Amino acid sequence: MCERSDELRKISKQVINIINGSISHKGAMFSRPFFDTKISRIVFDECQFEKIDLQNVTFDNCEFRKCKFDCVMIQDGCFIDCELSTCKFIDTTLDVKFEKCILITTQFIHCNAMDDVYSYEKVMKNEGSLLGLEKGPRSIRKNISFMDVKFFMIDFNDVDLQFSIFKGCQIDGIEFYNNTNLIGARFEKVKETFIVLFQCKERLMFPEYTLVLNQYPVIFNEQTYFPTYKEAKQLAKKADRRELIGLVNSYDAIYSSCRNNNFDINLAGDYYYTYKALLCRTFTGVQKIKSIFYKSINGYGEKWQRGMVWSLILIVASAFLYLSGLQVNDTFVSDGYIIQYQIDFKSMGTFDFIKFVKDFASCLYFSIMTFTTVGYGNMQAIGIISNIVSSVQMLVGVLLMTITTGTLLRRIIR
Repeated sequence: MCERSDELRKISKQVINIINGSISHKGAMFSRPFFDTKISRIVFDECQFEKIDLQNVTFDNCEFRKCKFDCVMIQDGCFIDCELSTCKFIDTTLDVKFEKCILITTQFIHCNAMDDVYSYEKVMKNEGSLLGLEKGPRSIRKNISFMDVKFFMIDFNDVDLQFSIFKGCQIDGIEFYNNTNLIGARFEKVKETFIVLFQCKERLMFPEYTLVLNQYPVIFNEQTYFPTYKEAKQLAKKADRRELIGLVNSYDAIYSSCRNNNFDINLAGDYYYTYKALLCRTFTGVQKIKSIFYKSINGYGEKWQRGMVWSLILIVASAFLYLSGLQVNDTFVSDGYIIQYQIDFKSMGTFDFIKFVKDFASCLYFSIMTFTTVGYGNMQAIGIISNIVSSVQMLVGVLLMTITTGTLLRRIIR
């Protein structure tokens, strides 16, 4: 066994010498293992790494163009200051760290992380708190680390990313497909806002995303913000049906992650609102009308302020309509009188603005009493318009107060 290992290392050294003998390799096929080496400033163009082991190999300042890693086992590997353009990692076992790299239209397909046994103390010391880990030795995956990496249109298709770390990365388009496992994955100190799309295996109307997110939630650092509704709305305008459903599923997963990790409730609420608002764009007919109504009234239970705004609009609008007929009964201050205005352009020149302000104040006072269904009996609506307005205002007022109060209490309790 030892002789076999020595022979492999000897072959590996010969291969490394061949690689380092040229600054560029085009169309080369590598099927011999690499051990304990560092490869620097080499360009790999349309090369294939097939069914080999890369153990303790560091690629430093290398460039990979349209390269393919097929059935490769990378153990204690490291890519530093490398650029990978249009590359593919297929059926590859990864124990690797990408540091200060640029990944462009690169695909990871059916890849797994390497098993290792970590103690609880080691995990806590080196990686910080991970949700769901209990004390004592246990088998977890070695994580795949992306440190200060720039992502441009990257796909993870059925990839095991358990406990992987995305730290200090710049992300411009990253998609997770078909059972990609993000249990315990962490996005930390991401440089810019970004969108992660959770795609589905089948293009159904509302398929559930197939990511494994149930046992442990995905860990997003609170400093990592996904686009808010305004930004997501701009993305939705340019998206086709499939991309829109991807956005909907993404924000559903993001909201669930924030809620399960006890993040800032306002942050979680914003993502839930974005999810529901984007979901509304997929509706048609009565379902869409209902969704727009809920969005306008209370922002799907997240915007209690909207109920207050609609209440103020209703009160002020009703006060103007009460100018068509309102009787003010006798008070200690003044005798009873009737407020009744009609639209008459001929009398505009004799309009008494001060009297109008006093009358409107009385109508506003009556509107507030009607809205809150509290009446003192010192005023009453007269005329068809005022009576209809007062009836509608009482019904709508009760509904608005109930919705607004319920939404506010929901947020406080939650």
